[in-house]
Amino acid sequence: MKNDTKIYYLCPDSNSPRGGIKVIYEHVDILNGAGFSAYVLHKKKGFRCNWFDNSTAISYLKESMFREKDFIVIPEFYAKFFLKNRKATKKSKIFWSIFNTPAPKIIFNQHSYMTFKGHASTQNDIRTVYNDKSIIAAIVVSEDNKRYLNYVFPDMKIFRVHNSIDTGLFRYQLEKKKKICFIPQKNHDEFVQLINILNQRNVLSDWRLVPIENKSRKEVAAILRESMFFINLVYQEGFGLPSAEAMACGCMVIGYHGMGGKEFYRPEVCFPVETGNIIEVAKTVEQVLILFENNPKSLHEKAAKASEFIRKNYSPEVQKRDILEFWNGIL
Repeated sequence: MKNDTKIYYLCPDSNSPRGGIKVIYEHVDILNGAGFSAYVLHKKKGFRCNWFDNSTAISYLKESMFREKDFIVIPEFYAKFFLKNRKATKKSKIFWSIFNTPAPKIIFNQHSYMTFKGHASTQNDIRTVYNDKSIIAAIVVSEDNKRYLNYVFPDMKIFRVHNSIDTGLFRYQLEKKKKICFIPQKNHDEFVQLINILNQRNVLSDWRLVPIENKSRKEVAAILRESMFFINLVYQEGFGLPSAEAMACGCMVIGYHGMGGKEFYRPEVCFPVETGNIIEVAKTVEQVLILFENNPKSLHEKAAKASEFIRKNYSPEVQKRDILEFWNGIL
């Protein structure tokens, strides 16, 4: 334990598969493994995410005391409650019951494009939680996130922590089936366009489209390992965890980098397309399917290179190094 200081990562009581929640659990596990005293902070007593395996230390709101020497890490999507009346909703009451404590606060921003969600478009209104004196720093998960916050809040301490990919679960697999997977709830209308364009072009004849929804992590990994292609059509995201996991599995990625994924959406390891250019996505899919029929070896080599890139740059060791560097600096 570091100087009897406790670190609390506030987390929603949601059991729906969300990469950002799992990342919160990972941070807490790493900190406890390094001798810190850290907890995921949930509201409902007894709640724990069970869509992935974990034995993470949990604390519950009514049982926790937040002292001046402790720290509270607040996800970026809670920031909107800073603008609400303290008694407006149950969620705003919860936010203020935590925010009014003497513990210093850190924003964990895993999606910079959600930074001002819930804010007004009123000119000269600069109210935001990021300007509050109790906020001492922000953690981000991509270089794009960091550039965003550095520009908006130039005086704020902002530290980038790499996400890690579980390459034991999301492991490279050479043998593939003629499957193209995607996450339909992320920009659903764009996928409707793409699928209908490809149908009209008659290029999906012996390929199977596999939507990934309502699946456990193990089920998602199994789909990615056996699929040849993964299509991403998200306009904006903080990092792009699904795309990175697909690459780790040797699944060839086609589509938009979503800004946060720019650092790994490289032409040598995937097929990036200009965001919003759905016709170019369709053309790329058609060309790549032809390439697969004529020269599958070239695609397998590219997929293996992508998997190695993810394994090297987004490893648990890199994530642990970043987390400990940040918290040792704070303490």
